[in-house]
Amino acid sequence: MLSYRHGFHAGNFADVLKHLVQIAILQYLKKKATPFYYHDTHAGSGSYNVSHPYMQKNREYLGGITRIWESKPVSPLLKEYLALVRQLNPTGELLCYPGSPEIAVRLLRHMDRAWFGEKHTTDFRILSTHYRKQPGVHCEMMDAWQGVKAKLPPKEHRGLILIDPSYELESDYRQLTRALEDALQRFALGTYAIWYPVIDERTTDKLLRRFAALPVRDNLHIHLDLGKEKSEPGMHACGMFIINPPFTLADTMKQTLPELLSLLADNKKTGRFLIEKLKVENG
Repeated sequence: MLSYRHGFHAGNFADVLKHLVQIAILQYLKKKATPFYYHDTHAGSGSYNVSHPYMQKNREYLGGITRIWESKPVSPLLKEYLALVRQLNPTGELLCYPGSPEIAVRLLRHMDRAWFGEKHTTDFRILSTHYRKQPGVHCEMMDAWQGVKAKLPPKEHRGLILIDPSYELESDYRQLTRALEDALQRFALGTYAIWYPVIDERTTDKLLRRFAALPVRDNLHIHLDLGKEKSEPGMHACGMFIINPPFTLADTMKQTLPELLSLLADNKKTGRFLIEKLKVENG
């Protein structure tokens, strides 16, 4: 929906997980000398000021990036993530949090290419203004699923498609899986990283069953639960579903998630993470 603004949630625990996975995949793609394509379906405004009223309304970042910022990470991926965020905050004070477009721009090489799609008028204006002179980056005000149809397959024949819908409507879940089916017909070899929230367990289970039914040979499911009481309103867990994941990703996340959970969990006794391959029902 056009009312959704990611600024309210920027830097929260779900953003941390999403961006860790994004960094791990992009760094893997960079190991080959050939160029790759990065596609961000719901780009938002690109980066977010911590002092903005949106971030200050619910202050979700205090349960996410702030806890990482104040730590001394041990796992390599967490170290890299924190170093990247610190690049935007050279004074040592957390003033700005990078969205997925900013993270991508900082990791892309000169021959790589990126497409950022955003439908919200204000966010798109900020996004396109910020990256209009960035080589290899194209911003377009376009519906996410239209963007998938219009831009895939890429000429590079390899790349990452990051999908982060708002999930404000029940129809968003159905649209997502239909769009994935279409995208896989266009770009079967691409790596797709799809974030999802856990607000209602039954809705999540239904979504995971739809993921499992997709016509893919390889997938990875990552789930992070902070151990909040399920009776509390809002998002208490989230996950990433990755199609055609790098073969190193599972091990990288196994190294990272125990430390991440120890930093972010509200209840360390009930908090948990999961790394698994979903059973491909038609595979």
